[in-house]
Amino acid sequence: EVALPPGFRVLEPVEASVTFEARWARLVDAIFAQPDLEPALTTWLVSGLSVRQLRRVTVELWAYPERLPPDADPPSLPRLRADELREALDGLLTVRRERCLDDDDLLADHLDGLIPFRDALAVAADELDALAAVFGVPPLSCKRGQAKHWGGVQTVRDACAAADTLRRAIVDEQRQGALEILAAAIVAEGRVYADDRRREGRLEFHDLLVLARDLLRDHEDARAAAAARYRWVLVDEFQDTDPLQIEIATLLTAAVHPAPGVRWAEIELRPGALTLVGDPKQSIYRFRSADLRVYHEARERLDLESVALVENFRSAPHILDVVNAVFEELLTEVSGVQAGHVTLYPHRDEPATKPTVGVIGDGVDTLMVEVREHEATDVANTVRHIVDQGWLVDDGAGGWRPAVERDIALLIPSRTVLPALEAALERAEIPVRVESQSLVYSTAEVRDLLAVLDAV
Repeated sequence: EVALPPGFRVLEPVEASVTFEARWARLVDAIFAQPDLEPALTTWLVSGLSVRQLRRVTVELWAYPERLPPDADPPSLPRLRADELREALDGLLTVRRERCLDDDDLLADHLDGLIPFRDALAVAADELDALAAVFGVPPLSCKRGQAKHWGGVQTVRDACAAADTLRRAIVDEQRQGALEILAAAIVAEGRVYADDRRREGRLEFHDLLVLARDLLRDHEDARAAAAARYRWVLVDEFQDTDPLQIEIATLLTAAVHPAPGVRWAEIELRPGALTLVGDPKQSIYRFRSADLRVYHEARERLDLESVALVENFRSAPHILDVVNAVFEELLTEVSGVQAGHVTLYPHRDEPATKPTVGVIGDGVDTLMVEVREHEATDVANTVRHIVDQGWLVDDGAGGWRPAVERDIALLIPSRTVLPALEAALERAEIPVRVESQSLVYSTAEVRDLLAVLDAV
């Protein structure tokens, strides 16, 4: 029923990756060899984009073959509006000559720097020269210049901004046109790639979901047999469910076999057959194509009884009072975009001494290395404050005691933040121990040492 050979198997991730790379290399060869793709490929590369960026597009498109659109005639590249851009630069240079009162003005100097680019547009002999000239024009910086040096500096800035808007529009429409043409070739090869995997019986994990969905959707006897075997379906971590998985769940729990073309949200379910458990505020957006819209649509369309689990077993009441007050304001539900706040209620009693609630950090508009230093300093200061103020922690015997350094754990997302954090803790005279070996082994120094030892 799913058109698989009897000896099919699921590829291990490494093997699947090797297979993808071989197929990707074949696609690249085909793209470079097809004369009808040459204009789009030339535009893509001349615009400053790369084959590596096309690979990222291919990874996304081939990951979900069931979503690939049907064959269609590829679009044509839009007309290159090089003359319009040259005229805009001519206009700017005319304004510069007529209005500027000081040749040393920064805005005047910036506009003078556009002369070579205007000239390149003017002398372009063919389409390739024109492409290179268009994509060579730099972003126009329009905030420079002093008003006293111009007869109406705002007029000049507005003209400059308009010219840059035109430049970006021309660049974007050329890149978009090239992408649409190249994506059509990627999509066509992606469908062939998925068909070959099925025919050869060498599947990837996602193929199993697609084939399971197709089997349940297209074969009533198979769906009925599976539904009889799985009378109840429980989906945990439902906030990370993708459209394929919810479709499989609703097909397994359908009261009757749905008519062709009926969406999962319109399927009538057997009463009590489907239970979904999840917190939309914990959604890992885009994980395996997870989509918060699936969560909200299931809640609104499947006619399931909604039960909110609101008792918090972890935090003291005072903490929850703050959480509720803050996030009631911050989290407003927008269907498919943002989950709303749900009021939490404490299970624990309030301790004798109410805990302190602090807020650290602030927006810093600077380089990332400086952001990490600011963050590390804030964290180190907070740790020092906790210890110096004697914040209370559970003593394990039913009582409370002042916190010391070893009571505090800092959880970090990656090794990237660790150097700045260790330096800040050292400045604050706070002893620290890194528990994760993987963090140590991933350092550049250790990798270099292992490479040297391996070579020896």
